Amino acid sequence: AGNRVSHFPDEMSALVNLKTLDIRRNEFKTLPDSLENYTNLTKLAANENHLITISSVLGECKRLEELWVQDNKLTAVHPLVGDLDRLNTLNLGNNNISSIPPQIGNCVALTQLGIYGNGLARLPPSLKRLKYLKRLMVNNNVLLDVPETIMFMHELQALYFNNNEVSSLEGSLCKVVTLRTLIFQHNYLETLPADIQQLTALTEL
Repeated sequence: AGNRVSHFPDEMSALVNLKTLDIRRNEFKTLPDSLENYTNLTKLAANENHLITISSVLGECKRLEELWVQDNKLTAVHPLVGDLDRLNTLNLGNNNISSIPPQIGNCVALTQLGIYGNGLARLPPSLKRLKYLKRLMVNNNVLLDVPETIMFMHELQALYFNNNEVSSLEGSLCKVVTLRTLIFQHNYLETLPADIQQLTALTEL
């Protein structure tokens, strides 16, 4: 981490026992091709580079549990991310992503998802399959409402929805009684729904 590396030499492919790869704060524009050999990898930290895309080689990292690619220049998320069904943490924040592929719903082990700071106007319905999600960060986008899929996240404890364009909290949100943190600053709300009284676990609003 914290160097000027832009690519790996071919010899890096021999490191087949790698479990953690930290290439944060470097000069990578694409993920290293050697990733296809790192089948034991459980954590990849590639945030703060110059990544434009997540290449298909990532699909070979079937044991990956943590993927950190925030603060890059990503414009899209490869559908193969849905093959990473052991992921518990996925951070795609602060990129230029305008849509999330429906395949993200296959990442059923996710407990933390960060898609903040992008150009998202909607979230895929497949998010309802993320029933173990505890922390969802969708702040700093252009979302107009809270999707109905939220009500299927039965373990959600923290929801960051600040800096969007939401004008009403009516609907499914108040059914997520596990919420402890609910952040909605800088939207277009004029009032709060009466049903918010159901969120008795809230400690931060």
